[in-house]
Amino acid sequence: MTSDSKADRIHALDSLRAIMMLLGLVVHSAVTYGVVDYRGDWGLKDKLNTNIFFDHLVHFIHVFRMPLFFVMAGFFGALLFYEKGPLKMIRNRVDRILLPFIVFISFIFPLSLTSFIFSQNKMRGNPDAARAAAEWLLGLKLSYYTTVHLWFLYYLIMFSIAGWALGLLFSRVPTLTHRVNLWFSKIVSHPLPRTLLLSFMTYFCLNLMGTAGIKTSISFKPDATVFFIYFSIYLFGWLLFKSKHLLSTLSRWGWLQIAAGFIFFMMKTLMLSQKSDTFFHLRQFANATSMWFFIFGFTALFLNYLNYRSATMRYISDASYWVYLVHLPIVSLIPGYLASFDMSPFLKFTIVLSLTTGIGFLTYHGMVRSTFIGKFLSGRRISEKALPVSP
Repeated sequence: MTSDSKADRIHALDSLRAIMMLLGLVVHSAVTYGVVDYRGDWGLKDKLNTNIFFDHLVHFIHVFRMPLFFVMAGFFGALLFYEKGPLKMIRNRVDRILLPFIVFISFIFPLSLTSFIFSQNKMRGNPDAARAAAEWLLGLKLSYYTTVHLWFLYYLIMFSIAGWALGLLFSRVPTLTHRVNLWFSKIVSHPLPRTLLLSFMTYFCLNLMGTAGIKTSISFKPDATVFFIYFSIYLFGWLLFKSKHLLSTLSRWGWLQIAAGFIFFMMKTLMLSQKSDTFFHLRQFANATSMWFFIFGFTALFLNYLNYRSATMRYISDASYWVYLVHLPIVSLIPGYLASFDMSPFLKFTIVLSLTTGIGFLTYHGMVRSTFIGKFLSGRRISEKALPVSP
């Protein structure tokens, strides 16, 4: 593999990381129009315009989106550690993760919750929805704060510190490091054994968590089980960088692994109505297996089809951070304005997703890309003339 090929493969993985982040907009646009009421997890439900399709869509994306994102986060964390050095890695993580988290949580949380309260009141038919939202905002206390959709940054800060510490520790025991890398390479080189082994490990983690799928924790008090399961996935990405010669191996059997992942996802879905402990454990294993098949399948597809420098994907990758950071107040506000219209939930979903995405990218291009905000988020300003073009 040439150095150019290595760089192109990293471009493909960076694109994969960005797309996983942007799929969050799809999830948050869809959940309002599903049948399932998530209550404390998502306070919006347009009960007059729902369809079970959106519940299946949310569950499908949830299986692989954040696990795959954390695999890529571990990969690029290791890249910083080993190619830039431990000190520069920590400085980068402070600048790119810790500081944006602190700055954005300070205003994204109140804006998001105000949008939720406005839309909730609109969906209940309250003509004074704006006043109710404003009154809530004026009475907001710091103790109410949660990490909302920025929980992944909160945990990524912890993973970066833990990964950095482990990296320093293992650098002092080269013999052990060599053995771990050798073992990892042997496992990852064989598609079926690696998937089964990793699935059993994730199944064990789900048992500790006590849920059929990986839960999300938005509390400022870290959840040990959430940390454990996602950090193990992060470490897989870290070790993958150490064995990046295996990327050519990972580019194989993409569609087949996607198909296998979908089969196990359907098995999990069909068992949802079964309440026995046996079926619960079967759902846990099916969820874990579909997750890893999807992780390897989507990684293979990106390595095969986006294994080149693309100005368009570079632009999307640059924008994805900003778009995801600011999308929650928008995606929770628009359904309130649509609540009084009796129309297809598919049309409402399309409007919410399109407007949220459009506003996110337009504000990125006009307010962020070539400004101090862009430098704050990515470490560099990009010329306004640097528009996406064909590769």
